[in-house]
Amino acid sequence: MNLVVFSDKNYEYQVENLLRSLDYSKVVPKHIFYYTIGFNSSIEYKNLNKIPWAKTPELPKYDFYKPGICLDALKKCDGDFLYVDTDIFFSRRFPEFKIKSGLDHPCYVEGPIEYPYTFWSTDKETTQFDERKLMSYHGVPERTMHYVMACLFTFNINCVDFLEEWRSICENKYLLKNHTDIFPFTDETAANVLLWKRKIYEKYDRIFVNTHKFSTFKLCEENDFIKDTLIDNNIYEQCKDSSKVYFYHGVKDKEENENILKYINENH
Repeated sequence: MNLVVFSDKNYEYQVENLLRSLDYSKVVPKHIFYYTIGFNSSIEYKNLNKIPWAKTPELPKYDFYKPGICLDALKKCDGDFLYVDTDIFFSRRFPEFKIKSGLDHPCYVEGPIEYPYTFWSTDKETTQFDERKLMSYHGVPERTMHYVMACLFTFNINCVDFLEEWRSICENKYLLKNHTDIFPFTDETAANVLLWKRKIYEKYDRIFVNTHKFSTFKLCEENDFIKDTLIDNNIYEQCKDSSKVYFYHGVKDKEENENILKYINENH
């Protein structure tokens, strides 16, 4: 398995933390392709390939770089690839993760919220933004499966056609003029609409927990019997089955990260 991640200079500390958690998981990727947006990294790590990537001013957020970077990674070597966002910590259970190989589309993970949305409020009204405008633009009448998240997914050479169309949506200058409205969750909105457009239903189950807290990380790492639980009554911190939690997403707080790293150092 080959690992793909990208970051700008501001979030490189998260890449360092991600790699530390990879040691904790005891998984050794064949290659790690680390794309550095607009800077040169000083990180050293086994099997790490640092690839400078130019900034694209036309893209309003770095998230939109994702499909293009994945297409480039496919040129580097053969095999299965795992893309991960920088704000991920791997679990001790990560070696049990089984890649769905041979698919002709990236395989994403089911999210905790089936109908996520953003909104803008004024004194007079609240406007909700979700995937419906992008669905309408592409003539997609309905969903074919539960909403998935693009923080972690697997892909291979058979996925090129999907990745190219995903990239074309993410880099569509006409749509990007209204990106807050059309892409409430940036590249993830585009990925879901494209999956539904192609009537794809294959995905990974909810094999992660969204959290920014050390307490949640520790709770799930030390217990295999947590089922269908809202941790701290938080809908975003849903744990479907702690025995199948392979990673944690959203860990951005530096103080919480330090506590997780301390735990990893003590238990690695």
